[in-house]
Amino acid sequence: MREHTFERQKQLGIIPKDTKLTPRPDEIPAWDEQSEDEKKLFARQMEVAAGFMAHTDHWVGNLIEQAKDIPGQKTPWLFTS
Repeated sequence: MREHTFERQKQLGIIPKDTKLTPRPDEIPAWDEQSEDEKKLFARQMEVAAGFMAHTDHWVGNLIEQAKDIPGQKTPWLFTS
């Protein structure tokens, strides 16, 4: 999965085509090496993170749209996560 995601990012131009994939640290077991319970736990954690990002994206977009209606609004916006 890691290699597939990496190659897809190169195809989409997200990362340069000559980027090299770093080795996976030994401290982080491969997905296939996880127990079924660990996979369930980590899959749920990924779902929660994705839900949080979608929720945040929606409300940040709403905030920006609302700010456009403020006369004279010229404040630069920078969001990081």
